[in-house]
Amino acid sequence: MRTSSRFRAPLFVLSVLSVALALAPLVASADVVHLRTGEAVKGRPIQERSTEAFITIEDYLTGALRRVAWTALDAQDRDRIQREWGWTNTGETTVMGARLIV
Repeated sequence: MRTSSRFRAPLFVLSVLSVALALAPLVASADVVHLRTGEAVKGRPIQERSTEAFITIEDYLTGALRRVAWTALDAQDRDRIQREWGWTNTGETTVMGARLIV
């Protein structure tokens, strides 16, 4: 089935817009990590390469992997990343419950 030429242009424009809208969240999801020095690193924190002492960030501007101490990060960003990764300290939480004596 052939489409007429007057429908091809709007169909092409709609398909290009659909692809652009589908890829927009991937481009907009770039993370920015703020350091205590005021520097902002635009990149993606990599959980698999990070340890308790250091965080590894894939720097989008240079293409390099940056290894930064957790203490060098802004406190809000450090807490946000550790919370997203499930690395928050839950040892200080008190759980109320019944006491069982056997």
